[in-house]
Amino acid sequence: MSEGLYTDEIRRVLFDMRDSLPKGLVLDFIKYPNHLSIRVYRDNFDAFDGVDRVQISSVLAKTMDNLRKTGVPIYLEAEKNVPRRQ
Repeated sequence: MSEGLYTDEIRRVLFDMRDSLPKGLVLDFIKYPNHLSIRVYRDNFDAFDGVDRVQISSVLAKTMDNLRKTGVPIYLEAEKNVPRRQ
């Protein structure tokens, strides 16, 4: 992916979606050579109740749809555990 696809507008869309998500959700935004990914951690996601899980899924799906409409290839990744931050 060229640097041109990861624009300030794309960054803003990704970070603005966080306001619609429950507090405590850990997400990472990963820039790969040919696409972007939103990484969700299974242990963190499982800590939320059903209502919050539906909200998380809905917000992520809507965000990904909006980004795809701009031509940005974006995927959702699931990892087993939240990595320890130092």
